Amino acid sequence: SLKKNRLQVGVQTFVHVKFEDVRVYLVERKMGRSRRSFLTQLGTSKGFIVEDVLSDKVTHVVSENSQAASLWKWLKECASMDLPNVHVLDISWFTDSMREGRPVAVETRHLIQEILQCGCSFEVKKLLSDERYQTFKLFTSVFGVGPKTADKWHRRGLRSFSDILADRSIHLNRMQQSGTSTSQHFHSRMWPNDLPVVRQCVHHRLPRLPSRGSMLANVC
Repeated sequence: SLKKNRLQVGVQTFVHVKFEDVRVYLVERKMGRSRRSFLTQLGTSKGFIVEDVLSDKVTHVVSENSQAASLWKWLKECASMDLPNVHVLDISWFTDSMREGRPVAVETRHLIQEILQCGCSFEVKKLLSDERYQTFKLFTSVFGVGPKTADKWHRRGLRSFSDILADRSIHLNRMQQSGTSTSQHFHSRMWPNDLPVVRQCVHHRLPRLPSRGSMLANVC
């Protein structure tokens, strides 16, 4: 019966929840009711929690074909939630997540940004200060390391080059070994005690740079 089928769907949705920390709200404006219903079913079938009501439980607000200004105005008018703590995203984040079968990392291209009077966006500020984003940025700076490898390392709890090199289960190829070594060197802090050594090395090389020697000498 129809009632029985509805109960079965409800139980199936509950059982298949995989990502309890992610609660998605799909904005019906511009998207349409039928497409929202389809995407809601798609999301729940993948283990996502898709909320019917915009509330403080929501972590990811997803919109389609919406202008940033009108969307943010609507959100402020209808939401009693703390917007700075919510990701306001384009539908591309949702489709990327559906394709991967898990919530993908939020990138700047996913954000529907509210430009503040100071000319910046708190969404971008939040993303740039996010620990996950910083780790991804660090790992992908290594030549030969892509987003998938960076994501795998992050999921394993690795946060630095030292963590990677200390993990014996990770087997770096030659390109990654060279890239990790070089990146670790460039990301290392230079202390004041190191400056005399650097200055001495530069001055040692100056005679070989006749056209730039005087300029570098003044800098050092």
